Amino acid sequence: MSISPLFVYIDNHFFPIVCTETPEILACSEVSIVEKTKKLAEEHFSISPTTLMPTLSNYVQSLLVCFEDTIEGKVQPSNFIYKIVNATELEINEFIERLYEIGEKKFKHFVDFFFEHAISIGQTYFLCSIHNEFLLIKTIKELKELKCLNLNSCPGLSDLVVAAICSNPRLAHLEILMLGNGNVLTNEAVKRIAESPNMACLEFLNFNKCEEITDEAIEMITKSPFMAKLKSLNFIGCEKISDEALVTLRKKLPLCLIYKF
Repeated sequence: MSISPLFVYIDNHFFPIVCTETPEILACSEVSIVEKTKKLAEEHFSISPTTLMPTLSNYVQSLLVCFEDTIEGKVQPSNFIYKIVNATELEINEFIERLYEIGEKKFKHFVDFFFEHAISIGQTYFLCSIHNEFLLIKTIKELKELKCLNLNSCPGLSDLVVAAICSNPRLAHLEILMLGNGNVLTNEAVKRIAESPNMACLEFLNFNKCEEITDEAIEMITKSPFMAKLKSLNFIGCEKISDEALVTLRKKLPLCLIYKF
């Protein structure tokens, strides 16, 4: 029999609770589910919730070591970037969580280093792998001089993350902002963008399948003095936006291609 650990994901940590034939991950967000899982571990496997300790995977440990070696000049930056873009989403989340636990200064150093050396596709993969809203916001606050920010399908995306983007003056040259498949985004996210002078350079804005966005958001963009440079707006899948609202927006932005099916 092949033995491997069963992990439970609680409060942004992975905890081993039992051995099974195949590894599984139980993602818990409801308090009741978390409590049931802790009770299950305690009753059936003689594990107290207080003894459920997070484990550090070998690959994440190697990432931490490689980063230290890189900033000390022992390893080429390209080697470390390669290891990051070949990590799984779970490994990336564990890595940045551990890095932040080591110290915020070290975390900031990593963000500066990574976005200086990684190409755009690597940057996108890294950001869209972050599940933790808090750490995604912390990362966004350290970004600078980007022209494209792609958070399509990012699991950590939220109105607060968009607010962090808009409040970062070092992102004032952002031209492309991709927020597609952000089902949790509301009109508040659009409001933040429309009211931010830091977003005045935006040319391409994607809200594909952001299903909670309504005509109110369209009105905000229409009235905004900072959205004049928009060349493309994607509202495909935003079913709460009416054709009437888009007519008004097209009059305001006649040179902007607006998509909605």
